[in-house]
Amino acid sequence: MTGRGAEQPVGVDSQVRARVEESPFESLTRELFARDWDMSLDRKNEAFITAFENENEKWELQVNFDDEADYLVSSRSRWSIDKEEIGVVSQALSRMNSELMIDTFGSEIGVNEDLFCFEVKTRSELPEKDAVKSFFNSVEENTGLYGRWSDTVREASGNMEGLREIKKLEDQLAAAGEQDRELENRLRVMSEAFLHRIDEEDVMKTE
Repeated sequence: MTGRGAEQPVGVDSQVRARVEESPFESLTRELFARDWDMSLDRKNEAFITAFENENEKWELQVNFDDEADYLVSSRSRWSIDKEEIGVVSQALSRMNSELMIDTFGSEIGVNEDLFCFEVKTRSELPEKDAVKSFFNSVEENTGLYGRWSDTVREASGNMEGLREIKKLEDQLAAAGEQDRELENRLRVMSEAFLHRIDEEDVMKTE
């Protein structure tokens, strides 16, 4: 049949042309579905979310495309941080990022203050060649960093004594009303020492 409503066969050229016209988001999600990824798609905003897990916990992994091939991978905890603690924890983690050498592309640890959860963000660019392999590398970097720090941040957010000491120094810095390099350095060192101490204690528990 060739009349109205008849289904026309799709030729190889049409299939190739359709794939050439795909956006990086469409191309990636098509490949992921072909690999049996279970994910919820938001085509309008070019984003998707899926569950991830390791031997210790499950969490949410979200991917957002924001500019053609540029995208952001976010791992977010299912456990939450109390409202009273989230500001101090957020600042302490921000100071830790200086150790991670964050640049335009790369990963950073922090908290999502809207969702009250621990979050690791990894910003990457999807190349034309080996796009799926590059994406998996970004996911591995992101989830590896999440797994590395999740237990530590959860323990730290419950350590009120240590958080109070950091908050006291933050208040002193705010009261100074101007840049105080000495206080800033003390605060950075105290924050890093606090997180590293919690991290070492957490490692000892698992050994």
